This record gives sequence, structure tokens and C-alpha cells, in this order.
Amino acid sequence: MPPQTCPFAVRGCRQKVEEVKLEEHKNACRFRTRQCTHCKAQVDHNNLPEHEQNCEKRPLPCTQGCPAKRARAQMEEHIKKECGKTEKDCLFPQCPKRVKRDELEKHYKEIKKEHRHIFRRRVNTTQEETLSIPNFTTAIVGMGQDESIDTPHFSIQGQSFCFELFPFGETQSLPGRAAACLRKLDDYKGIIELDMKVVSSTDRITMSLMKDWSEIAVGGAWGYPNLCPLHQLLKAASEFNGELTIELKVTASMDRPSGPVPPDTA
Repeated sequence: MPPQTCPFAVRGCRQKVEEVKLEEHKNACRFRTRQCTHCKAQVDHNNLPEHEQNCEKRPLPCTQGCPAKRARAQMEEHIKKECGKTEKDCLFPQCPKRVKRDELEKHYKEIKKEHRHIFRRRVNTTQEETLSIPNFTTAIVGMGQDESIDTPHFSIQGQSFCFELFPFGETQSLPGRAAACLRKLDDYKGIIELDMKVVSSTDRITMSLMKDWSEIAVGGAWGYPNLCPLHQLLKAASEFNGELTIELKVTASMDRPSGPVPPDTA
């Protein structure tokens, strides 16, 4: 049988070897390759020690001293996104400290407990809303006490509310009188001053209230159990083909952080 070409001929070996000696030659050929223990690449056996020393996938101790080990190619990302020893700026702009990532939770708890009031500011807004309840005169047919008609939802300082009318009143209402309330749909924590008026050319139907809504749970409401006699609402709606129109003026006041709030780690 003619001599066989070395399997590493593509890497430069020009020897031809008898078949019975081919395996022995493969294990000793200076062009042979070995697998890197880190990246699994086939590397010239003479270069393997240097390759493994500098391999991008070789696990190395964190250069900042945390217990983690990462491949050389991943070390920069580890330090940037994971390493507990990496120093980060405190999220409060008024706080000049740089804190190690694994100490941020403790730092934020201290900030919230001792200094949060320093970083708050009061935001005041005033807005007007015009809300309509179409077909009011027919919509209330068959309704009873404690049943309400809701207006479309609207936003106060980014939080949702709706205005509700109880045409036949609620539990605390006097007979024949309608009730009204403002209902909190999100977790708004602030003070709201509300002036409400039902559009009517004959009767003056108004409601004014001021309330700290941090005292009221989501879904809770505040209003008047005795807004006006039902017949006044029906009369107002009849002026606009059965549609009841409600005008609101809302002044809202809420404390907000003057900068980013640290994560809630409590």
C-alpha cells in the first residue's frame, strides 16, 4: 500500500507515512493540533500554552476583587453591569456619593429614611374638564339607590379618576335627592380641590370639595350624598336632548421627588 498523506497536510506537513505508522505520526507530528480547554478551538500544539494563557474565554478572577470569575471577553461587561464592587453614582442628584453596587440597597434605605423630605417639591396644577353623560334621561330608567352612572375617565397629574352620579341617591342621601362623587382609580397621593357645575339655564347645581387623597384607597370616592333633587338633573338634561353636561375645575397639589427616586428596597 502506498504511503499515506498526513492528516495535518493542510497545516503544512509534507510527510507521507506508511499506514501502520500513521497513528504514531499523528501523535508526534509537529503540525498536529490540540483542543483549547477554554474555547474548544483546535490550536497548533506548539502554540497551545500561549493560546490558553491569552484565550478570550479563559475564566479569570474579577479584577475588582469580587468572588466572581468571568471569561476575559466578558470581564468588562461584568464590571459594568454585575460586579458588586463597582462604584455607582447615587440616584439622588443632591447626593454626591459613589457607592459600591452591593452596598446600594443599604445606602438607599438610609437616604429614604433620613433625607427623603429634602428632595421633594410640591407640584400644583389646575385643569378644567367638560364631561358628558349622553341619554341621561333614558339611562336612569330602572335604576335604584346606590346605582351610579360614570363619566368618561380623566387624568389628574397623570392619575385616573372618574366622576359618578347616583340619580336616586346612595345610602346617606335624603329621599328624592341625587348624590355625586369623585372616584380614585389610581394610587394618587395629593390634595384635590374640586368645583363642579351641571350645565343648566335654570337651576344652580354645584359641588365644591377639598380632600387629601392619600387618605383614600384606590377605588375609593369622596363627594356629596345630597347634591340636588333628581328632577333638576332631568331638567338640565332635557335642555340638551337628554345629555347631561358637567363642568369641572380641578386644582391638584402633590409632593414629588425633585430627582429620580431610589429603588424601593424596603
